[in-house]
Amino acid sequence: MLPFYAGFPLGMPLTPFTIFLFGKDARGKLSEPTVVFAESFAGAMYFERQIEVGIYREAFKKVQRATLDTRLSRDLIREVAREYDSDR
Repeated sequence: MLPFYAGFPLGMPLTPFTIFLFGKDARGKLSEPTVVFAESFAGAMYFERQIEVGIYREAFKKVQRATLDTRLSRDLIREVAREYDSDR
């Protein structure tokens, strides 16, 4: 969970993206290159070049470092749920 107080770890809002990692063949080589699917307001794109995939991998790592661990995420969700329930 990325709490509101974490702000924008990359300095700006991040559009949704998915990194597709494919398995290896019998010889240990990637069966397909890694691909990034990125969505935006105007449409979506696929990125296959290593430099572009690397940029998205780094973005994912930065956001992941700003997230809460499992216990803190659960605690925050419970706290918000209690606040919501008490307001009803």
